[in-house]
Amino acid sequence: MKKINVGIIGFGNVGSGVAKILKERKTFLADKIGTEINVKKICDKDINSKRNVSVDKNLLTTNVKDIIDDPRLILLLS
Repeated sequence: MKKINVGIIGFGNVGSGVAKILKERKTFLADKIGTEINVKKICDKDINSKRNVSVDKNLLTTNVKDIIDDPRLILLLS
């Protein structure tokens, strides 16, 4: 199965909601579109606040260039 790696810029209500859907519905989405969607990096000014989704701390960054400069990622802005 093909894979798409995404980076999310913005991890407030919208960004964390997107991350939650991509995490919780990963199998459903992969079955529907024939492609696995992997969140590889999430950028926000505040990466320490509690969110409505639990993500690996290694995915979080405050440096937007970690996403923008990575040619392997598709960018999602929230």
